[in-house]
Amino acid sequence: MSLRNLPCDPSYTVDVFPPIFVPEEPETSMTTRFIWDSKNMVRFPVNVVRWMPDGRFLVTGSSSGELTLWNGLTFKFETISSAHDTTIRSMEWSHNSEWMISGDSGGIIKYWQPNMNNVKIIQGHSKSVRELSFSPSDVKFVSASDDQQLKVWDFGRGVEEQTLSGHIWEVRTVDWHPQLGMIA
Repeated sequence: MSLRNLPCDPSYTVDVFPPIFVPEEPETSMTTRFIWDSKNMVRFPVNVVRWMPDGRFLVTGSSSGELTLWNGLTFKFETISSAHDTTIRSMEWSHNSEWMISGDSGGIIKYWQPNMNNVKIIQGHSKSVRELSFSPSDVKFVSASDDQQLKVWDFGRGVEEQTLSGHIWEVRTVDWHPQLGMIA
């Protein structure tokens, strides 16, 4: 079955398959028509977007420090909360879907429950937290920062376990291997 003639209409978006299912036709995995434009009440640039683990809602982090919860079907905003005092730069859900962590331009890392309740605040870095990644077991997480450091954290206690320094530039991204204890 060829998907090259897939009509460009919102009703056909359910027929857009991930590239892994159609490796011979990767261009069919891209939507070819603009479907929706959503704006919240205050217009600020959005720096990070994450689907909630259930896939029904979307969370965005903006340059104003606000977290906005969007309905994943209608793309209308549900709620806006003042989450950080500075620009939100990173967000990541735990593998067990019970926690989200976020980082901002001031080096602050915050823990969130799925209901968007903030339960812990850590001064993680001296500059922007650019990326966060959980270990496969969710017991630890790693943060990357503009202060040229990666830090490994004990999630439960919220304490730094190790600092990986020696980078000569900002560390803009990090990812924990899905099965092993390797950090890239």
